[in-house]
Amino acid sequence: MKASWYSETQRFNQWWIWLALLLPIGIFLWGILKQVVLKQPFGDNPSSDEGLIAGGLIPLLLLLLFRRIRLDTTIDEEGIRVYFAPFSKKFFAWSEIENAWVREYKPLLEYGGWGIRFGAKGTAYNIAGNQGLQLELRNGRRFLIGTQDAAHLQRVLDNHRDHIGLL
Repeated sequence: MKASWYSETQRFNQWWIWLALLLPIGIFLWGILKQVVLKQPFGDNPSSDEGLIAGGLIPLLLLLLFRRIRLDTTIDEEGIRVYFAPFSKKFFAWSEIENAWVREYKPLLEYGGWGIRFGAKGTAYNIAGNQGLQLELRNGRRFLIGTQDAAHLQRVLDNHRDHIGLL
């Protein structure tokens, strides 16, 4: 692999996401403690102990999945690599890219939120924020890759624009 000009890793670090994941786990843990350990029914219409434990596994698995999700962006002389772990890997060779620039965008309005999103303006890979690398491919497709380091990313593009043949 060539030496990278730019590398960034992002994770879901928003407090409200972790609260939304931890709250149901806490409720299920309380229910398991109360019903399985203390032998007191949890709720007015309690499920079986096994059902309660199985139900608690769902938010726990979601928590573990969100812990693994990350967005890796690497730019080098060959092109742009995007890895939205563990779901998708994309490589955009410079020869495929008509233009690339850093821009501000509206995640909810343009793409319907964060993650791997498909919208009228193309596909977005984003974790947080409202800054991204906009790609226009020669085949007409558009991709947006979220960034938390927009100024550095723009400098990299500016410094290598002649080498990579962008507009």
